[in-house]
Amino acid sequence: MMNNRQHILGIVIMLFTPCILSAETLGTFEQHYNQALRYADVSLHAESAKEFNEAILIARENNWRDKEIEATISLAELMRKTWDFREGLDLLYGLGNTSDYPLLNVRKLGRLAAIYHEYQEDDIPNSTDSVLSILTRAIDLAKLGEYRVEEAGLKNELGFFLSRNGQLSKGTELLLEAARIFESIGDMRNYSNAMTHLLENQIQDQNLVQADSIIKHLRKIVDGHDWFSNEIDFYNQIASYHRAKGDSMGYLVWDHEAAKSFVKYNNTVHNDRMASFRVLHDTKKFQEKAQFSEQLAQQRKLQLEQETERTRLLAIFLSILGLLILGVIGLLIRERNLKAKVDIANEKYHMLLVESNHRIKNNLQMIISMLEYASKDLSDRDGRAFKRMSSKIHTISALHKHLYLDVHNENVELSTYFSEIIKLYEEISPDNLQLEKHIDSIDIKSERIVYFGLILNEMLANTIEHGNGKINGIELLVNRNEDLCLFQYKDGSSWDESSQQGTGASLIKQLVKRVGGSQFKLDSTIGQYQFKFHV
Repeated sequence: MMNNRQHILGIVIMLFTPCILSAETLGTFEQHYNQALRYADVSLHAESAKEFNEAILIARENNWRDKEIEATISLAELMRKTWDFREGLDLLYGLGNTSDYPLLNVRKLGRLAAIYHEYQEDDIPNSTDSVLSILTRAIDLAKLGEYRVEEAGLKNELGFFLSRNGQLSKGTELLLEAARIFESIGDMRNYSNAMTHLLENQIQDQNLVQADSIIKHLRKIVDGHDWFSNEIDFYNQIASYHRAKGDSMGYLVWDHEAAKSFVKYNNTVHNDRMASFRVLHDTKKFQEKAQFSEQLAQQRKLQLEQETERTRLLAIFLSILGLLILGVIGLLIRERNLKAKVDIANEKYHMLLVESNHRIKNNLQMIISMLEYASKDLSDRDGRAFKRMSSKIHTISALHKHLYLDVHNENVELSTYFSEIIKLYEEISPDNLQLEKHIDSIDIKSERIVYFGLILNEMLANTIEHGNGKINGIELLVNRNEDLCLFQYKDGSSWDESSQQGTGASLIKQLVKRVGGSQFKLDSTIGQYQFKFHV
């Protein structure tokens, strides 16, 4: 009778042991996966990647295909956030066919599109077409599976992508569809995000009446919530709306509101990170205490005489913990003091920026003077080389002159800047240079406009160097049509075909590429350069 009972008990243990072991292994997987997410929340990227890899390994060893896909997608998203785009692509493509898991498949396609969208490199051909193709496919699968949240998010992303790539009408349609879905499922935060993108499209399309309606509608939704990241984008678009109306005061007010939301956002991120650090610390402390208690129970059974040693270790641990708490308190006090000095630091920053631009301008002028002095005794050919070099430096110096005059002006007016450069060449050859210019009012960011200056500098230098006799009929045209501008320079000269492959022409092509220019044309029969660029 006893043997039968033991036999039955053995069978029961054999049947349930795999289930118990599987549950323990699943718990280990979830522990690594959740720990990876917590590390990612506090920007401990290396630790997060390590935990994700541990979770992927466990899932792979137990043939948990869905969990392996889920953890790999999360790791690829971490690679995107840390700009390791190539590694993120390798992870997602390494998953192979994931169509057996429709929701995870949609998530994977969404992350692929996000990486292609941000990773604009020469070694990824047709990245724009890839983003469009992948997002379209993902949206179709989300509709098929009735994954409303994913469908709305993907349409929002595709609408934003198309709008930024010149397809405002199609982008607006998709953004409106995304907003309607978010509203229908009660996700008002993402609804406001999609509507903010829609507002940006209306402003770009000069639909200011529609833009005003969207602003009034969104303010009722966004105001009163702690959606600081949404507020930043929304308030920036309201500022753009006022700028489009010509209301400079309204622009400054809402630009200031966006800056205030940015400060609130940074504070919130900091507080969230501190809270996450506390959770991680408390969890680790709890685990350490649990492990310590287990060891303590075992040691009490074996050797009671070790009680004194354990007490000493506990005292050391508590001392270290006390020191850590004091350190955290010290950091909090230091942070409070640093915040009190922010206003003073900002004022000093602006003063330093003014002084820096002033000194840079003076130093560049000194270099120009040294070059001119050094070129006095040179041959005509070497002297021309020195003059070309001096004109390029003068182009950069002219930019710093404008920045010195108004440090808050991030943009420089193109016509004013070009006039500085043309004035230089009129001084170099006052009897020969005759230039007629027509330049629309265009403001360009200071870090970008210097390349436009170098382009004009090189064109003028080529005209003077290769022109014979008096230089007549130079025409400079910069015509703006909404966001697209046409740049055209013509000096009426004729070159041979070899000149098109010369150093000057090659340099101009490279500079045009730097400013994002397109449709570059060079007509050697009339000495004409032409390209288009976006403001």
